Amino acid sequence: MSKQPNHPKPEHPENKGQVDLLFQAVSSYSKCKEFKSLLAFCARFKHLSPYNAMLVQMQRPTATYVLTADEWKNKYNRVIKSDARPMIILVPFGPVDFVFDIYDTEPVEKMFPDDIDALIDLIYQSEETQENTDIDTFIRNLAIHGIAFEANLLGGDELGAQIEAVRQKKNIKVQLTRKHNIRWDSYFLLSINQQLAKENLFASICYELGHLFCHHLSGYNWWDSRANELNRESMTFEAATAAWLVCERQGIANASSSYLEQFFRNHKHIPDVSLDFILQAANEIEKMFKPLNYQKGLLYKKDEKFRDAVRRQRERRKEEKELITPNKNMNYKQGELF
Repeated sequence: MSKQPNHPKPEHPENKGQVDLLFQAVSSYSKCKEFKSLLAFCARFKHLSPYNAMLVQMQRPTATYVLTADEWKNKYNRVIKSDARPMIILVPFGPVDFVFDIYDTEPVEKMFPDDIDALIDLIYQSEETQENTDIDTFIRNLAIHGIAFEANLLGGDELGAQIEAVRQKKNIKVQLTRKHNIRWDSYFLLSINQQLAKENLFASICYELGHLFCHHLSGYNWWDSRANELNRESMTFEAATAAWLVCERQGIANASSSYLEQFFRNHKHIPDVSLDFILQAANEIEKMFKPLNYQKGLLYKKDEKFRDAVRRQRERRKEEKELITPNKNMNYKQGELF
């Protein structure tokens, strides 16, 4: 059994330079064939964010399944081989971390199939049983991004939904805690055709959110709209790709699939798009599958007045709680006035 190797610490500043070099290689995906291959890779690595799946694909296109050293040990009782080649991924609130392909690991003792292919099948089967897309949670999370939701669209585009920046703002309810919420004006309106089937509804919302998170809409000084620098084809491609990634990773059929297939058949190169925006959009949409803290939303991040209103409400609740909480140091006799 090989000794666990000592790999360089992820927090070393030189590793940040390696990530920058990876991003410089993004231009190699301008051809449809390479771009399609990247999308398929990102869709398959569901346990990673789309962004990190891209980083792994750029470093090792033949990677089969990757985890950190701790995850391999804790989940599958496998350790990293001495000659393993680590791959860099990004982590929240930190610079980078290292992941290793399953072929760069070996078992400590027999707990899972010896055959790596059999183990991979077992892992992917486990992932499929864990998938759970709650459309109600997904829709509730719209509010923290300043999006009002209406099911009154009769026409719409080919996906049956439409998002727009609104002048006539609508009142939305943003959940702050389990018991408390705050009313606020919306910045965007998402309208959908209520006749849509559940899967089509999900795909439609993903496509429209793709436009939002790719900054195709006016951002109310939250961001510079990219609508002036991109043509319609580029914006459609970005939103459709983000939606396809999200839906494919959830096993949901979507109209973006046929759009992309047709585009790849008829073109050698992809339009002038930003892979960075596409993957960030897919990341943001995927976060909405589970209940989100309001601090993760665009409202809290971008709207200073909203942050102040939340702070004031929090202070009022604290004052009210102090008023109704009895002082344990004061003892009153029965019938005594106080």
